[in-house]
Amino acid sequence: YSVYVATTGTAPTYYILQIPFSVATNSVSIGVTREFAQGSPLWRAEMGLNATTITFKRYDEAAPAANGYIQGSITYQTA
Repeated sequence: YSVYVATTGTAPTYYILQIPFSVATNSVSIGVTREFAQGSPLWRAEMGLNATTITFKRYDEAAPAANGYIQGSITYQTA
């Protein structure tokens, strides 16, 4: 997935993306995400049991830098 961080307004400290298939009821997934702008900090991507979304946050839960791109990947078992 890839997300652009706009420069206007207040940037959220986390993002939620819809996924095409639900996560299996016995599976939790964690992925790695990186923001490409100032500093390129690591983010984490999380998917809970039977989830239909990915939530990703910066490691220190701060807002991302403006004009950045957040890219990452996660592998999960489908329901």
